Amino acid sequence: MAPKLKPAIPPLATTLPLLALVPSFILTTVSLSRSDWSHRTIYDPTKSDLVELDNIETRSPFWSCPLAASIVTNTLSDNTTVEETVFTPSCVHTLSPQGLCPNNAPRAPVFCQELSLAAELLYAGNALIAAAVVGGIVVVVMGWVGWGGVLVRLLAGLGGLGVLSGVAFAVLALTVSQYPNGDWASTGLAGDGDPRELNKRGPWLLGRDVGVAGAGAVLAGVGAWIGGVVWDGVRDIPIRKKGTVVEGEKGE
Repeated sequence: MAPKLKPAIPPLATTLPLLALVPSFILTTVSLSRSDWSHRTIYDPTKSDLVELDNIETRSPFWSCPLAASIVTNTLSDNTTVEETVFTPSCVHTLSPQGLCPNNAPRAPVFCQELSLAAELLYAGNALIAAAVVGGIVVVVMGWVGWGGVLVRLLAGLGGLGVLSGVAFAVLALTVSQYPNGDWASTGLAGDGDPRELNKRGPWLLGRDVGVAGAGAVLAGVGAWIGGVVWDGVRDIPIRKKGTVVEGEKGE
């Protein structure tokens, strides 16, 4: 009796998991290299009213971009000169998960723990997704859709989970624990005043790069799921009943 085979999958379809894993790695890497994980509006300290500056301050697990003041001299049409204070981002970058923590006093201990954990999870998740991409290429080229496919799916799933966990801790650190966001919890209470007028700064808000990292994590999970569908279907493993013999295995 002829063995039953699983439905055949076109060879080109084995590359489908990579269509999710490669963009996942690109998105997570890009998000780690940018600073807009959180941002806040800065108001001109030279004016009594709340006048927003053109630039904003940004912060991420690996970037800190406060605004620095500088004096610019402008020459008018009548050849007179005037001095103007301008505020431009002055960014500091680090590859260390704890490299920028001392800049966040006086609540640095809690902030540092959360932000360093977020950075470590993001690093680990990004590395696992990179390994899944390399493994996926090997699986497609060599045809190792068995245990090789299982390993790639595991790497992709763990990588996506790591990035997603890192994003969660980064959000907690950058929008809750980051000083002085706690001031806004008491806004409107008698005698407290408006924190914007007192500090000339707005609250820390989520930036767009958080969404970029989250999208990368989701794509890693999608890639792992597609790998389970495609690579399992392409194996065409014979399913034999007890007592049956597959052609070629019968003795002379």
